[in-house]
Amino acid sequence: MKLSQKIGKALNPDFIPYVVHRWRANVRRSVPMAQVMALMDMEKFAALKKKYFKQEVTMHPPKYLNAEEWVPINLRRARDCGLTPAPPKRSVLDLGCGVGWFLLVARAMGHDIHGLDLEGDPVYREMATLLGIPRTIHAIKPYEMLPAEINGYDLVSAHMTCFNRYIDGSHWGEKEWTFFLDDLKSRLNPGATICLELNPRRDGKPIADELREWFEQQGARVIFGRVLFPPLKK
Repeated sequence: MKLSQKIGKALNPDFIPYVVHRWRANVRRSVPMAQVMALMDMEKFAALKKKYFKQEVTMHPPKYLNAEEWVPINLRRARDCGLTPAPPKRSVLDLGCGVGWFLLVARAMGHDIHGLDLEGDPVYREMATLLGIPRTIHAIKPYEMLPAEINGYDLVSAHMTCFNRYIDGSHWGEKEWTFFLDDLKSRLNPGATICLELNPRRDGKPIADELREWFEQQGARVIFGRVLFPPLKK
C-alpha cells in the first residue's frame, strides 16, 4: 500500500473501529499455516503451480496459487469473521469461493465447508478439486433466489465480492441487497452470522454512503469494505 493510501486510511473515520476490530480478531484462536497446508497433496499442488503460476503474474486467477500469500490472508479473514477452531463445529458457506483457500482454512479449523461459485476459470476448478472443496455452481443474480440446497449454515462469508456488481460497473443498491439478504437469512441456522468484504466502487469508496447507512440500519457493522452482521435471530 502506498504512503498516500496509508495516510488516507489513517484519516478515515473507520480507522479506529478498524484497529479495534483487528485487535479483537487477532486475539481469537486460530491454527498455524502448516496445519492448513498439511491438508493438501503437495505433489499435485506443485504440478498445478507449474502449469499455471508465474511469479510476475499479478492478475487473477493464477496469482491465487501463491499459498504463502493467500493462506495467511485467509487465516486473517477467518478471524475477522469470528471463526475459531472447533468445537463447536460450524457449517461454513463461502460465496465466490474461488480456488478455496478460505474454506481450506475453515476445514483445518475443524468445520464443515461448502463453496458457491461460477464454473469459472480452469485454475479455480482444478484447485478446488485438488483441495476437495464441495461446491455448488451457481451465478448469484439480483432478485433471484439461491439454489434450494443452500441451507443450514452457521457462517456465510464472501470476500472481494463481484456478484453485487453489474456489467456496467454499477453496484447493487438497497432493493437488491434486501432481496438477497432476506433469501439468505431464511436458509441459515439460528445464531448464524454473515461476513461480507465488498470490492471497492469505481470512485474508490468501499461502499456508497447511502448503502452503508442502510446496512447499519439492518444492524451490521461497516468497517471500510467489511459488512459484519450480528448473529441471526429466528
